[in-house]
Amino acid sequence: MLTSGAFVIVLTLIIMGSITFTILGVVHLSIKNALKKHGYHPNSPQQTYQQLQTDLNKVADNLSDIQYELDEIRPEILQLEFLKYANEDGNGKQ
Repeated sequence: MLTSGAFVIVLTLIIMGSITFTILGVVHLSIKNALKKHGYHPNSPQQTYQQLQTDLNKVADNLSDIQYELDEIRPEILQLEFLKYANEDGNGKQ
């Protein structure tokens, strides 16, 4: 059984622990509320990252489409380039 001195120490530790837990809880909730009032949202960076990832995927798709279209017209461009030089006379003049 606990002596009266040990009982007082245990009771004091329990009370101090309860007060500490309550103070930390209040501080945590106050900081969380203040951050929300000033526009901080914990999921905001994740949402921004997901939006950037979506935008990058769209850009990659667009680049693939452009590459496909360039591959389709490449023979025509080469033909035009050939005709440009074919029309020059021997002195390099047209």
